[in-house]
Amino acid sequence: MRPARFDPAAGMLNGQSIRGLRVRRKVEHGANGELALEAAADVKGAASCEQGDTAFNMKSLLEGREALLEEEGGLIHLQKDIPQEDRALLGRAKQELQEYFEGGRRQFDLPLSLPGTVFQRKVWEALLAIPFGELQTYAEIGRAAGLSSKHGRAVGQAVGRNPISIIIPCHRVIARNGMLTGYSGGLERKLALLGLEGFAFS
Repeated sequence: MRPARFDPAAGMLNGQSIRGLRVRRKVEHGANGELALEAAADVKGAASCEQGDTAFNMKSLLEGREALLEEEGGLIHLQKDIPQEDRALLGRAKQELQEYFEGGRRQFDLPLSLPGTVFQRKVWEALLAIPFGELQTYAEIGRAAGLSSKHGRAVGQAVGRNPISIIIPCHRVIARNGMLTGYSGGLERKLALLGLEGFAFS
């Protein structure tokens, strides 16, 4: 028997399919322009869900699941011959991701190399411009990348091929009707990331 194919739009929340959820703002921007997040426990609770028998939470996004070859300062390396400057960059990425998940970072400052086509890089650069706690539709991403409405399907494919999820925030893209649509990491992860950024679902 072949294993079940991974469905990036699968998952359940409170007995309802994630596929049918719509995003709504849970908390509003304060007078200083920043999100006034509710208690962290409440946000994390809203961002938890189950897919089959596997419980998911934001912490699992940072947990390594492969065989470990080396561990240094809490950072897991899957190969031993990593140059020192790359080790430093990986450590910085780990630190920034931890700060993001703890609610203290809203923008990443890492240098990025985007090895895609010119079209894909335009889309990914448009994704990088979406601020923390904001959403855009695929059509808006296309326009921001200088593309026409005829590029909708291609924009969706480029968003799905984002090579650096979370840091390039493709989780902030939703359908025009407010629905979550797909997410290459699984919709339960998109749900968790949006919950962390102050959104709820109905």
